[in-house]
Amino acid sequence: MNQELLKIRNRMNKKKPAFVRKDTYIKAKVKANWRKPRGKHSPVREQHKGRPKLVSPGYGSPKAVRNLHPSGLEVVVVNNQAELEQINPEKQGILISKTVGKKRKIDILKLALEKKLTVLNSKEPQKLLETLEAEFKKRQDSKKKKLTEKEKKEEEKKKKAAEKDKADKKESEEKVEAPESTVKEKKEETKKAEKTEPKTEEEKEKAEKKKIEKTLIKKQ
Repeated sequence: MNQELLKIRNRMNKKKPAFVRKDTYIKAKVKANWRKPRGKHSPVREQHKGRPKLVSPGYGSPKAVRNLHPSGLEVVVVNNQAELEQINPEKQGILISKTVGKKRKIDILKLALEKKLTVLNSKEPQKLLETLEAEFKKRQDSKKKKLTEKEKKEEEKKKKAAEKDKADKKESEEKVEAPESTVKEKKEETKKAEKTEPKTEEEKEKAEKKKIEKTLIKKQ
């Protein structure tokens, strides 16, 4: 009986006009979505010849088949696995919501195939399940690779930091061990410099004369 009514509905839908708001084809700002004309002298409301058709009950599909899927099943939007338990497979068909993610969609499809429910928004649910599983696996592998690379980089950073700390400790130990020798060397150098530098003006003049004599001897 339902199949015959569905055929009648299909025939009626082919003849059904597009119900459009008045003056959509004249004014660009007026949208096409239906609004009932309420003008006192509106030719559309009065149903003049050549004007857009008014919505009326005669254009409706049979009540027994209204809002059903072309397959004759009642459409039920599903968001999780718990909602599948309440569905009657003989009268209802599931339509997986577009907001559902890949992981949950895989679980829903598996349960639907187990219970032999009809999935209305996919022609081949088995193939869809396989493709989703492959994509999900690929995504998990890429995530694991990224995590391993991140861990390796962190380990390398830690190793470098440890090596740097060791080198700094060694340098500090060397500085602590040999401060006395460096102090003595510095004192000796200062003493030598003091000895070599002339103190008085006469000594300075003598030193300059010696330098000049040396340069002359070299030139000769």
